[in-house]
Amino acid sequence: MKKPLENRQSFMKRLFLKVSRRDLHKIELAYRLAKEAHRFQFRDDMTRYFEHLRGVDLILIDELGITDTELLIAGLLHDAPEDSFLLKTRDIKLIFGERVGEVVLKVTKPKLDRRRFKNKMGRNKWYFERIKKSSLDVKIIKLADRLHNLRTLWHCDVSKIKRKIKETEVYCLPLIEDIKGADQKRGEYLEKEFGIIIRGLKQRFNLRPDHC
Repeated sequence: MKKPLENRQSFMKRLFLKVSRRDLHKIELAYRLAKEAHRFQFRDDMTRYFEHLRGVDLILIDELGITDTELLIAGLLHDAPEDSFLLKTRDIKLIFGERVGEVVLKVTKPKLDRRRFKNKMGRNKWYFERIKKSSLDVKIIKLADRLHNLRTLWHCDVSKIKRKIKETEVYCLPLIEDIKGADQKRGEYLEKEFGIIIRGLKQRFNLRPDHC
C-alpha cells in the first residue's frame, strides 16, 4: 500500500493533543522557516531538500515517539546555518531559545577553514568528536539525521555510499551506546534500524566489509 503524501497538515496533526497550543505554533513556525530556508535546494534524488528535514522529524515522532517541542524544532532547522543564508545559529537562539540553538550549533559542520583543518577528513573528525562530547539531545538529532540520509542514499554514486557507510560505522554507531544508556528501548530501535539499512546498502551494491 502506497504511503499517503506528507504535507504540513498531516505533519502537524501528529502533534495535536501531544504538545500545547503555544508549542504547536512554535513547531509550525520552525516548519515554515525550514521550508523557506531551503526552498530552492534539492537532493541527489531531485526531491526537495525540505523532505529531508521533515523526514528527520518523522523519525523522531513516528519511530522514536519523541514529541519534545525543542528537539522537533532543532530537527527541522538543523541544516539551516550550514546550508542556507536565511538563519544563523544566533537567530535560532533568539527565536527559539538557548537549547534549540545549542543543538543546531553542535550538529552544524564548521566551514573548511584551512587554518583550522587541513582537509575534510580532519574537519569531520573534529566535528564528530564534538558530537561525541555533546548532550543526548545533539546525539539523537544527529542519529535521526544520519538514519534518514542512509535511507535516501540509493540514488547516489557508489563512492559516496561507501564513504557514508564507513563514516556511519566509525562515528555514528558508537553514539547509539550513549542513547541505550539513557533509554534502552530507543537505543535498541536505532541499533536495529541502522543495521537494516547498512546491510541493505551493502547487499544492494555488493559491498564487502573491506570495501567500506
